[in-house]
Amino acid sequence: MQYQIHHLPLDKLPPLAMKFSLYCQPDFLAAFASAYQAEVFYLATWNGTEYVACMPVFERKKLGFLTIINPQLYYYHFLSFNMQKSMHPNRIQQRKLDILEAISHYMQKNYHKVLFNLNPEIQDIRGFTWTKMKAIPLYTYLVSLKNINSSHFFVNERNSIHKAEREGVTIAEFINYNEFIRLMKMTNQRQGRELALSEEQHIKLLQDLFNIQAVRQFNALIDNKIIAVFLVLQDHGLDTVYAWQHYTDPAYFNTGVSPFFFNTLFNLLKDDFSTFDLCGANHPAISRYKAALGANLQVFFRIQGNMLTWK
Repeated sequence: MQYQIHHLPLDKLPPLAMKFSLYCQPDFLAAFASAYQAEVFYLATWNGTEYVACMPVFERKKLGFLTIINPQLYYYHFLSFNMQKSMHPNRIQQRKLDILEAISHYMQKNYHKVLFNLNPEIQDIRGFTWTKMKAIPLYTYLVSLKNINSSHFFVNERNSIHKAEREGVTIAEFINYNEFIRLMKMTNQRQGRELALSEEQHIKLLQDLFNIQAVRQFNALIDNKIIAVFLVLQDHGLDTVYAWQHYTDPAYFNTGVSPFFFNTLFNLLKDDFSTFDLCGANHPAISRYKAALGANLQVFFRIQGNMLTWK
């Protein structure tokens, strides 16, 4: 079966593709492309006149070489399929495999280098690896919000929640860019990490995402002082909320604010979403902490390659 890959601008997305996820939405993609000074397009796949798959890609050209990049704060390149539900499961599996091979061949023909994270729904990545792309397993934790119960947390986290209550920690939803930037800078300096965005670029990205109601800011306070901030991305298409950015003032680590924050958000959002993606479990300390919240481990894949490796 011959598949055709079309390189489409944001205003040419097939309507079927838009229903799947926030990560397919033109305004959402355009906000990240602007922040990271990249171009963004859809790689849309057809079988004759039938639309069958779509994936957004962020592109950047350097020294005449075109590459697919993975923006630092952009988590998944969402690959969606349009398959007939009545089709035999094995036939669907084979068609998806063939489509991934077609996408991989297209990338190898048109790009010098590629790097992107696939969404966790894509577990069969043989179409990439069989065509000499490299697939690196990464991990996240998923929380089922419909079954949330803090009794599933480890005992230390349950004790921390009670401590935060005694310390008078409260959670409120409102936008405060200055406090977000302050706590972000404190965290990055403490961790020795640099973000690719300037403060101005970061605030502009937040404004763009707030304008399309893609992000919400929650704040933890003691005596009306913000001690932690939590930004979540809300994906109504997938019934999922993402733990996008979370920063805490180190002076308040021992108040139990982090487990309290998570538990409060789980309960605040459980009526609107079914899944909370904790966005990452790829460092030992972070993985242990998220496991302690009773979450379920989920693998996803980073696909990468360049002209030297796929020849």
